[in-house]
Amino acid sequence: MDFTRATVALTRSPDDNLALRARLEALGASVVEVPTALLRDIDADRATLVAQVAASRAIAFTSRHGVASFLRCAGAGPLIAALARGAVVAVVGPSTADELAAAGVAVSMAVAEPATGAHL
Repeated sequence: MDFTRATVALTRSPDDNLALRARLEALGASVVEVPTALLRDIDADRATLVAQVAASRAIAFTSRHGVASFLRCAGAGPLIAALARGAVVAVVGPSTADELAAAGVAVSMAVAEPATGAHL
């Protein structure tokens, strides 16, 4: 495929675009990065977040960034406890599942393809 003289806009964060950007540039494309989402941790009280998870029958994560933010705030313990009592931990996409697995949290339900929240 020849992308010579094509300009491609990538809307994810630059760190998430590394491999795709390199591939497109190797095909001759000019790449412009235009991140369309600002990612920041929620301003949540840990105790409140843990209580909300404890009261939930299901917890769904739609991005690895959401998992990372949750883990920074509450740690993996509340999710592991929720799984032990039968709650479902659901994810969209393999990188979201991988982020939880790296923290020792098993995924109960995953949507792989297409990896969108609508398919959860």
